[in-house]
Amino acid sequence: FSRLFGGGLGLGVDHFGLDGSDVATYPIFAEVRTYLAARRIAPYLSIGAGWAFSGNRTNDDFGREENWSGGWMAQGDVGYRIGNNFTINLGVRLQQKRRDWSSNWWTSESGTDRILHARFVVGAGLLL
Repeated sequence: FSRLFGGGLGLGVDHFGLDGSDVATYPIFAEVRTYLAARRIAPYLSIGAGWAFSGNRTNDDFGREENWSGGWMAQGDVGYRIGNNFTINLGVRLQQKRRDWSSNWWTSESGTDRILHARFVVGAGLLL
């Protein structure tokens, strides 16, 4: 919008359980950013929020079935704009999702797990 204030849209791929216990999420979000100086190399603050869709997986181990659904996503960053087209940043991301599961292995059981991932973010970006 101006040299000191910006907005944009983002999308990504997040995978929080590298051991295979989790599924990927695909966030789509809006972000607003304020630059703290009107220079080519300038610090900035940003906040973003949106919704993440979840991948799905059926786990057939012991008759267990899992259905995942995404949820809200929020993040806050501090960073530097370097020139007109490049950024680096550090921040925090909160991602909510849900897992409905059922098992038919000895007894019929089912449940819902509400999961909130809180992660530190280190990133680099390209401004178009």
